[in-house]
Amino acid sequence: MMRSLATPSMLTRALNLKQAGIFRLLVLTTCLLCMVIGLGAASTGMLQQVYADWQLSRSHNLTVYLPPDADPAAVNQLLKSLPTIEGVAFAGQVSNTQLQAWLKPLVDDAGNLPLPTVVEVNYRGNASPAPIIDHIQQAFTTAEVDDHRPMLQQVGASVRRLQLAAVGLSMVMLALMALFIVLAVRTGLMTELPTLHLLVQLGATDAALTRNVGLQVLKRTLVGYVFGTAAAAAILAVAAAFSPGLASYTSIPVWLALVVIPLLPPVIATLVPLLLVPRLLRRLT
Repeated sequence: MMRSLATPSMLTRALNLKQAGIFRLLVLTTCLLCMVIGLGAASTGMLQQVYADWQLSRSHNLTVYLPPDADPAAVNQLLKSLPTIEGVAFAGQVSNTQLQAWLKPLVDDAGNLPLPTVVEVNYRGNASPAPIIDHIQQAFTTAEVDDHRPMLQQVGASVRRLQLAAVGLSMVMLALMALFIVLAVRTGLMTELPTLHLLVQLGATDAALTRNVGLQVLKRTLVGYVFGTAAAAAILAVAAAFSPGLASYTSIPVWLALVVIPLLPPVIATLVPLLLVPRLLRRLT
């Protein structure tokens, strides 16, 4: 049986697909795609953390708004009576300084406005807020009680929709990436058609050619992955440096999502040639 003259090193030198312009474009495309996917994954992770923290702190809270002219003695009496209700863990009045800090981004002269009396009530998870609300409205018939659970449910649904939209967009981009890899491999092999025929005559097998093309595509996409992920990490680091609030949510899982999720394009780059190249070789040779 005749031994193949087309060694792996010879295949690499002869079938040099990276010289094709479309393979250089593949690196740029992978870089941009990995950067977008990395930032999207990190943003989705941070959004989940923001919602989880907010839900944890507000899901069992009631905010009570009393008129600015509410009797201080009646307010103190309410604060003393609330902890006696079953399920109430804490009840406290929000200071005027805190109220002004809340209103300052919305109102320029917040310090000159008549501020309402605001009471925060925290209750245990297994307790019902209905008796607490009834007690507050008996003490102050004009009190407005804000139960955060309906709003949290709406925000939670919005967060899920945003996450699904991000996943859907990523899937579309990955599908376009797969199509681009198909185009790049087809164009590269057509450009190297004379070399391909020569390698087949020298005994190169379909498996060897498929493996060689797959490695070349994988190397190109890995280069794009490295640069794209580095760019995404740099953008996130700069954003965190200029925004302390954002920095508190750039946790280890967020960084892992930024690094791991963009590996999908190189994975696709590994699978597509394995499925495509043998069929192309049969047609071209």
